[in-house]
Amino acid sequence: MRKVIAVASGKGGVGKTVASLNIAMALHEMGEDVVIVDADLNNPAIGLHLDLFHVPTTINDVLERDIHILEALHIHPSGLRVIPSSVSIDRLHPNTYKFGEIFQDLDNYIIVDCAPGFGKEVLSVLEMCDEVLVVTNPNFPAVVGSMRLLEVAKNMDKKITGIILNRIGMSDVKDHEIEGICQEGIIIEVPYDRNVDRSIANKMPVVKYRPLSPASIQFQRAAGKITGKEYVAPRFLRIRRLAQRMR
Repeated sequence: MRKVIAVASGKGGVGKTVASLNIAMALHEMGEDVVIVDADLNNPAIGLHLDLFHVPTTINDVLERDIHILEALHIHPSGLRVIPSSVSIDRLHPNTYKFGEIFQDLDNYIIVDCAPGFGKEVLSVLEMCDEVLVVTNPNFPAVVGSMRLLEVAKNMDKKITGIILNRIGMSDVKDHEIEGICQEGIIIEVPYDRNVDRSIANKMPVVKYRPLSPASIQFQRAAGKITGKEYVAPRFLRIRRLAQRMR
């Protein structure tokens, strides 16, 4: 079974790449066969987050030349399978219409980190994906961007997995207002968590770096919703977090 999930956002800077990476990592930790693909060709970030920006073959090569997508697949030290995008400014205009073809040889879960907004490369991914997961922040510009993106996805008859509300507690826009504007439900609410910044500095998804941190728990819940296997947080979570900090 192949399931392509586009992780998208109506605007940049909402934490979409962090969400993509950590949901993919959580699926991997659950034992699922998963690969994450960087489809943000103009501002690639997956390779930078994972220290895989220097690899010899990327998705750009697959889109530009007649090579198999598995040649662009790389294994992160965490075990996560990654298809990064090139950071070279000479590789900005590949043939995005090939997205639908190149994913045919990948199995199970394919998490696609889209570009923000809904330009042609985003539309190319939306056309071939099975589900759309939207990441937003609790502020009006981000929510309106999400509303517009969701309208585009629905017009394409795409299944909406839900909304990830990232960096909660940093705005006055309430949950019910966001759901009312977007006409979709919030599946998880991710608090600001300094462990996320530390995990980026260590080139490791926070789900792997600090699996008991508040953000990690939420990303694991999102992965559970995707698979239909409910994630149950460990017992005595506060004590476990304290022990984790002391290591």
